[in-house]
Amino acid sequence: MRFAVLRPLAGHARRAVVASNAPSCVLRVDTARHSLLLTGDIGLAEERALIEREPGAGLRADGLVVAHHGSGTSSGAGWLDAVRPHAAVFQLGYANRYRHPQAEVWERYGGAGILRYRTDETGAVTMTTSPAGYVLSMFRQAEPRYWRARPLAPR
Repeated sequence: MRFAVLRPLAGHARRAVVASNAPSCVLRVDTARHSLLLTGDIGLAEERALIEREPGAGLRADGLVVAHHGSGTSSGAGWLDAVRPHAAVFQLGYANRYRHPQAEVWERYGGAGILRYRTDETGAVTMTTSPAGYVLSMFRQAEPRYWRARPLAPR
């Protein structure tokens, strides 16, 4: 496996004028055949900067952990076009007070044909890779309990 920290840039996190979410860590995880992009709470400006810095297929990933829980401040159309994930995981707390994900962001992913997983419904989502492919499994489907529903996923 290869790990690459794409953000923050050296010294970026220490600047006083940087918005609080801007220095979020963006981590790329690659195996021989598959990739995952973890995006923290970056916003549209940070997405654009990454697109400029990593041209071509440099940001492409099989899986994407959606930036800032699917808030309206991230996940621009240009970002989705650059990353082109097959699947996206929205990290959400149950009944979160911010009402993430924003409906327009959720629909943007669906409209792009990206499989969507919500951790407030599925529990943890695990990516297991092999030379033949990868599998995403959901905790609530893998560990059923009679007192909770097993939601359909992905959507």
